[in-house]
Amino acid sequence: MAELHDHSGRFHQEQEDHDCQTDQRGRTKTGSCATKLSTLSRQLDDLEETNKTLRRADEELQELRDKISRGECGNSSLMSELEELRKRVLEMEGKDEELIRMEDHCRDLNKKLEKEGHSKPELEG
Repeated sequence: MAELHDHSGRFHQEQEDHDCQTDQRGRTKTGSCATKLSTLSRQLDDLEETNKTLRRADEELQELRDKISRGECGNSSLMSELEELRKRVLEMEGKDEELIRMEDHCRDLNKKLEKEGHSKPELEG
């Protein structure tokens, strides 16, 4: 009987140790997800700013195209400016695709973080 009591005591202690380790891993994983989410959010903000710049450049490009098509512009400096804007738009279009990927990644990480928050409510606070 004493052996059973000792075995039961060891089992409960091992279970508590295991639970403690699981909680610590959960906190570490949640912290890691939060850090990743924070980093990705900053990158997303940067990409959104780049996207705004892309839209402005695209609008400027369209204005120049309209002027050229109406015959309002004919000098070479405007043509070179138009070409430069066209290059900027092409470069920034790649950034726009990256922005979409980052938004998707942030959404996924946010869902994981929320899921972990709901599955481990004792970690909050």
